[in-house]
Amino acid sequence: MRSGVRKLRALSVGITLALGVLPGATAYAQSALDVSAEGNGQMLLAADSLIYDFDGETVTAVGGVQIKYNGYDLVARKVKFNRKTKRLVAMGNVELTQQDGTKLYADEIDVTDNLADGFINALRVETTDNTRFAAVRATRENGNIATFERGVYTACEPCREQPEKPPTWQVKAETIIWNQQRKTLRFQGARFELFGFSLAALPSFEIADHTVKRKSGFLVPTPAYNTKLGASINIPYFWALAPNMNLTTTARVYSNQGLYASGKFEHQLNSGSYSVTIAGIQQQDSNAFDAGTVDNLNDGRAMIGTKGAFKINPRWSFGWDILEQTDKNFARTYGVNGYNDYRRASEIYLTGLSNRNYFDLRASRFEVQEDVVNGANEQQATVLPSFDYRKTFDEPVMGGELTMRLNGRNIYRDENNNVALGGGVDSWRGVAGANGRMTAAVDWQSTFIVPGGLSITPIAALRADGIYTDYDEATLGGEAASRGLAAETRDTLFRGVVTAGVDLKYPILFTTQNSTHILEPRVQLLARNDVEGQERLGLANEDAQSLVFDASTLFDRDKFSGLDRVEGGVRANVGLRYSGTFDNGLRADALFGQSFNLAGDNPFAAPDLVFAGAFSGLETDTSDYVASASLGYQGFSIGAGARFDEKNFEVRRADVQIASVTDTLSLSARYSYIEAQPQYGFAEDRQEIKGAATLKFAENWSASASSVYNIEAAKISNYSLGLRYEDVCTTYGMSFSESRDVVTDKRTRSIGFNLSLRTLIDLSNDVGVN
Repeated sequence: MRSGVRKLRALSVGITLALGVLPGATAYAQSALDVSAEGNGQMLLAADSLIYDFDGETVTAVGGVQIKYNGYDLVARKVKFNRKTKRLVAMGNVELTQQDGTKLYADEIDVTDNLADGFINALRVETTDNTRFAAVRATRENGNIATFERGVYTACEPCREQPEKPPTWQVKAETIIWNQQRKTLRFQGARFELFGFSLAALPSFEIADHTVKRKSGFLVPTPAYNTKLGASINIPYFWALAPNMNLTTTARVYSNQGLYASGKFEHQLNSGSYSVTIAGIQQQDSNAFDAGTVDNLNDGRAMIGTKGAFKINPRWSFGWDILEQTDKNFARTYGVNGYNDYRRASEIYLTGLSNRNYFDLRASRFEVQEDVVNGANEQQATVLPSFDYRKTFDEPVMGGELTMRLNGRNIYRDENNNVALGGGVDSWRGVAGANGRMTAAVDWQSTFIVPGGLSITPIAALRADGIYTDYDEATLGGEAASRGLAAETRDTLFRGVVTAGVDLKYPILFTTQNSTHILEPRVQLLARNDVEGQERLGLANEDAQSLVFDASTLFDRDKFSGLDRVEGGVRANVGLRYSGTFDNGLRADALFGQSFNLAGDNPFAAPDLVFAGAFSGLETDTSDYVASASLGYQGFSIGAGARFDEKNFEVRRADVQIASVTDTLSLSARYSYIEAQPQYGFAEDRQEIKGAATLKFAENWSASASSVYNIEAAKISNYSLGLRYEDVCTTYGMSFSESRDVVTDKRTRSIGFNLSLRTLIDLSNDVGVN
């Protein structure tokens, strides 16, 4: 053996060799061989045996061969190196790991001495990104161009149970050329297969390889159809301007409206990112839209929008979302991604969050994208600005938790936002003009547990508000007169509220052999002074217009949803809660209670531009009863909530929901009932049933359906159907939905689909079919 080593040392093999074996080898040769090295590293070889042919100038390694050289790792049953041709042939279950981690599997590999070029038979390739190639034969030239003959490409993993089963998707091609210098994959004579079925054929196309995250080039075109816009196809082009900067330009041709063009610039910085989107069209057939609509009256239409989000430091962030357009419906009509919501807000904000402290400052402009010339959009408010700061002190103050809050807002709107309710009464969502409020509040509470288990929570709070209004006097005066109220308004108002209260809970524990039960009576008593100005119709109310009194809000200290309105007087909230757990996994909860206005003016019976307290169940000194109950057992749950009239116990509002979740099937249903509320614009009772189901009927496959049935109108107001497939390399979905106005029977339908094939294609579309 050593004589062989000495002879090999004299050979000019073009590399530096260090021959050795791993533990357990039956034969070995070990030496640092310094021979006319063209490579830039040593080769480590391990094998069961080495065979030297001095006449033929070959070295053959046999049995468990392992070679390491310049970042390459090669494993095979047999490796033969020829000095004359400077080629290395590996045979038998060959595995070659390249410098970038890509793995090649083959029956036989014939490569140069530096492992850069060569020929491979029966090849399989696995890249570091889990993309895979297979080919009958492959060649590699210049160290960076690989050509696969009768090749197959996919980003899906093979099925473990059925390795012979085709992957979810694959591309078969006569030739696949992998240019590792340009980082591209070119497919020639390609055929695309999905779920084993051939769907499409292309003579040639090119994509970036797995090492490229961003590359300039055309993206996949997508078709669409809309009755007003016509059939269309978009052609997007992605420009990779820099590693952190890109531009996507899109040309979409509509059969009815002509050429639509858009561009989106995106820039990623260390602290955040921002984007700018522009789009425009010169409509060719505006008469395709309904006469007199925004879409019909504007030919040259365009928009510019920008979004940004940045982290100043771990606690502070700021950003913006702003849209400007030539008319109020362009972005929605043409589906500009990120800007086509029916209701949206353009805003700039600054926020801070630290432990139990919160800060938010923002300016907003609310928008409604609609085709009505003079509609809801003109009635929306501009907020300049809104401000909210909350701080909860970490250390106890006087043995309790102290919270401080500052809140303010200033609102302006050009036109009145009102809804006619009939009988000469309007609900004024907002009055033209300006109004503002600044609030400072401090809350304190502490909890004590006395012997016997009684929980006592004393409560103390101070609040001060400054309010100003600059409304149209004629509008407000006319509304006051229609309700038989004095037309008095105030430009400024200062009010203060002092709260002292106590929250008492007395949990009583019952146990049996198989269950545990807790019965907890609770009484909350809050004493406050009457609130200044609440009897006046012109009191600003922009953020407290939604008021739902049910079991979940029974023990809220202030049941108004915002800060513009505030509770006053003396109020007691009383309830009884039950909870139980059983050894078989069953869980039960229930709550029943009522609220009482004990002294002072009832704030929920006070005049309000939007009737915030009307039909709430709190407008009388003795409130309606509220109750809730729920049961849960191994993925199944049923819950109910209701509000009952305080005099005759008739149901005024009710919700019942049922849900069941298993590994294969999810079901949910909800019934809702709301008694007629004429002052809200609902002269009749409202009842509806909502249902939804999702079925996983096969591995990775699921189907879904949902529906809303209006019981009073005896019509389905909304329904949708969907089909979805999802695995690690493929996402596919189809959906259909229809919504119906139960009064006019006007219907809106849409068909949506999306297809995402990892590394190859990512497209989605929502096609209106009205």
